[in-house]
Amino acid sequence: MKSLTGQVKAFESGEKYRKMQSEFRKQLAEKNREVTKLKCELADAHAQMVTIRNHWMDVFDGLDKEHADELKKKDSELARLEKRALRAETEIYELKDKLLEKNRELYRAKTELEDEMGRNQKLKAQINRDYENSSTPSSMKPNHKKIQNNREKTGKQPGGQPGHEGHGRKRLEPTNKIHIPAPEKYADSPDYKPTGRIITKQVINLCVSLSVDEYDTPEFRSIKTGQRVHAQFPEGVNDVNYGGTIKAFAFLLNSFSYLCNSIGMIASLRSDGKNLFASVAEFFN
Repeated sequence: MKSLTGQVKAFESGEKYRKMQSEFRKQLAEKNREVTKLKCELADAHAQMVTIRNHWMDVFDGLDKEHADELKKKDSELARLEKRALRAETEIYELKDKLLEKNRELYRAKTELEDEMGRNQKLKAQINRDYENSSTPSSMKPNHKKIQNNREKTGKQPGGQPGHEGHGRKRLEPTNKIHIPAPEKYADSPDYKPTGRIITKQVINLCVSLSVDEYDTPEFRSIKTGQRVHAQFPEGVNDVNYGGTIKAFAFLLNSFSYLCNSIGMIASLRSDGKNLFASVAEFFN
């Protein structure tokens, strides 16, 4: 109580207040000095930052200028290369045009050469044609030599001999099978029964690929008479036939004189159907 009473008296007299005010002023002055010091340090830091920023701006300006100069150089180099590429492309097109013209001239020259070679071959064939390699009779050839017959006489009759196997037209592997149904008068009749034998006939035509139409129909035999019957084949279809394309091809081979084809050669082409295309390819090669 005494202590509190003394403090109250000090506040009442103003002594305590004066002491506190004096201490506060001292502390305030100290804080002001610290604030002033900090402000100075802040100003120095700000000035240093401004200086550093100015240095960086100078560096950036230099780099930007160098980059702009480099881009300008690259643009000029790119424009130069584009002009060069355009000029080279123009030269390539001109060379292509010249090459195309040269190829056309070469084609015309080769065509003329082949025509001249064909005429030369035709003229040679006409010059070398005589009774030995053409149908010209020997009487038309002056100073011709007589052809000797060196065959030995056998006493046999001319033509095919008894027991000799005929050389007919050879059958080919069919590319198109055409079935001819049996006529109802044979199939449905109790007087006829199937023999199990199939009658086949071929028509051979020449096209891009070998085309063989094979017709077949069942055969029947009469129980009463033993007669063998089958459906009627189309008109002109025999055992082995050559169609109109092969006939036209043979006609062309024999007609054009510059091909120099004898009738015997054409007959050999037609006789062996299996090697027909190989023979034709070898002929044209």
